[in-house]
Amino acid sequence: VSNNAAVVLQWFVNLVTASQLINFSVMCFTFIRFKKACDAQGLDRNTLPYKGFWQPFAAWYGLVGCFIMTFVGGYTVFLPGQWDIPTFLFSYAMIGVFPVL
Repeated sequence: VSNNAAVVLQWFVNLVTASQLINFSVMCFTFIRFKKACDAQGLDRNTLPYKGFWQPFAAWYGLVGCFIMTFVGGYTVFLPGQWDIPTFLFSYAMIGVFPVL
């Protein structure tokens, strides 16, 4: 495999990683809102068929952790002498594309 192919593969890995981190953040946020809706309606989570372990704390942990990892995933592009426009775009494009989608 040539170096160019490895660079393009890394770009795709960066895109997929960022999109999956955003996806998991949205899932955590959705659960947090679901829990709030259950609380507002007086629904006891113990009556549901499945009750997640360490919830809602695990959802908050996942939301904050994934949100932070999304923004620091391409930090190497900001190091001195490492600036590269394609790497920056492929590392952070999903942050801008996600709200549009």
